[in-house]
Amino acid sequence: MPDPARLAEVADLLDEDLLTLRETFALSIDLPRSPEAPTRKVNPDKAVRYCEDCAVLGYHSYLHEHTWLARCPFHAVPLKFAYPQTQTGTNYVRRCKTLAQIMSDACPYWPGAGQQTFEFDNCESFAWLSNWIARVSKASALFSKRRVWTSVEQIFQNIGADTHLVGRLHALEPIPFKMRPLFDEVQDGWGADIQRFPLQARRELSEVSDLGLDSLFSIYKTIAAYTATPPGFARDTDSCIQALQSHHSACRCEWGREKAGWANHWVRVHPDDWPHWNLVCPYAVAREQLELATGRRLEVLTRRQREAEEIALIMRCHSLMERGLISMTPCANASPEGRLYSMPQIWPPMEWVGTPWLNAVLDAATECEVSALNSSLCEWLDDIAQGNSPVQFTAAPPLIWLSETEDGLVLIKWHRRRKRG
Repeated sequence: MPDPARLAEVADLLDEDLLTLRETFALSIDLPRSPEAPTRKVNPDKAVRYCEDCAVLGYHSYLHEHTWLARCPFHAVPLKFAYPQTQTGTNYVRRCKTLAQIMSDACPYWPGAGQQTFEFDNCESFAWLSNWIARVSKASALFSKRRVWTSVEQIFQNIGADTHLVGRLHALEPIPFKMRPLFDEVQDGWGADIQRFPLQARRELSEVSDLGLDSLFSIYKTIAAYTATPPGFARDTDSCIQALQSHHSACRCEWGREKAGWANHWVRVHPDDWPHWNLVCPYAVAREQLELATGRRLEVLTRRQREAEEIALIMRCHSLMERGLISMTPCANASPEGRLYSMPQIWPPMEWVGTPWLNAVLDAATECEVSALNSSLCEWLDDIAQGNSPVQFTAAPPLIWLSETEDGLVLIKWHRRRKRG
């Protein structure tokens, strides 16, 4: 908040009400954002969210438009929704007209302001929310500063990004039971697994950061999954797939995924009618998704997709080969410089070498992805078993990132413990 004396001076120069200026220059209140939960203030269905008690005073706040709030932070009453009654004009114009109609109906002084007003600082909910946002923003910044890599693996739609974010912030700075009604939802059970790596790991990672860490992770996962002595993440992926197969020895699924042209869609089937020549059951889809993300992805691609990825993989590996991160296998028909004379018959024609700490970081991060994706897929299968449609399920993406610290690197993986019914 600016200095009160300076605010009074500006109010005098502008001939404006001091209370209005205080609210105008107040620090903006919003959740600390991250790549997996970008800013999204306006209600997606284009409705105007407002407080009836505020409208009586001719007042509306940007806080009412935050989708993560369910109640007015000034009056602690549920927010109302009003939908534009016309389809003419832009969405912004329609919303402004709707808000103006709300104000004119509720406030006899509109568009002016009446004598009745309230002090924001005297509102208990608003005062608590302001302080909580400040504390949790600071804690969140310390938790995720100097981030150098974030997992991009995602299978399901992340519709509840704000809900997941509030839950994680609640884990950092607990929300009192009394204040929970302010929020649209407060999820319990969020926690974080943390792994630390020494300074040498940070040095080895920084030496290859110019290659692009997302590209490096992708190449590592594709090549390392095929090695004769697979790393930990490949063994974890195989274990997850075997567990899915053991729980699904005989298919009794009531849904099947059908490929139609370039797209897929789900159809209901009778559990006694399996197998279907043109349908894939949810368990087979789950196994496929794990292979695509962290397993032997080339085996589940179509022939055209596989050929395209094989060529792209060869082109991307040249720079890694020059740095000694990968090498050609003995069966590859290649020059001493690593140039292939012909397309290999055995894939991949190269093997991962890496460096000790770089390999440890890449494997640990990919193991976190395997765990997160497997949890999401198991929840999805449980949701289908309870009679829900496969396309209606939403889940948080793998919340995994790697950050630099003064002592090296820290790998953080968020997870949520779910209550079993």
